[in-house]
Amino acid sequence: LLVASALIFSTSCSSAYEVVGQITGNQQLSPDFSKTRVVLNDGLYSTFVTSTGHFKFDDVPVGVYHLDVYEPKLKFRKYKIDVSAKKGGSLRALSKPFPGGEKKLESYPLVIQAIAPEVYFRDRGSMNPIAAILRNPIFL
Repeated sequence: LLVASALIFSTSCSSAYEVVGQITGNQQLSPDFSKTRVVLNDGLYSTFVTSTGHFKFDDVPVGVYHLDVYEPKLKFRKYKIDVSAKKGGSLRALSKPFPGGEKKLESYPLVIQAIAPEVYFRDRGSMNPIAAILRNPIFL
């Protein structure tokens, strides 16, 4: 019985792999690593980023995952990660800038770069009082 449980434990542990990568900025966009979080499948797995931008998920089972980077001021591409048991745990990654966008095959380990600043609010346009009066249905 002890041998059987040890065998089951060793086979379950051997099918879990690491997903690693690094988040980088560019000259205009530099991430704040203290507020950056990397998530697989909307929170099934979650990790923080080191001060150098590296992240690592341990014990990720074989399967397909969606990887998202959350940073308050920057947008990142969306990633689809395929963890395969073939070739000792090979990993493939596809990225796209937004749903329906152009897909791109990524190299591994992942190097994730910010693509744009996050815009939460837009400036309200200036108000033209004459146009506002003319658009008023009471004025007609």
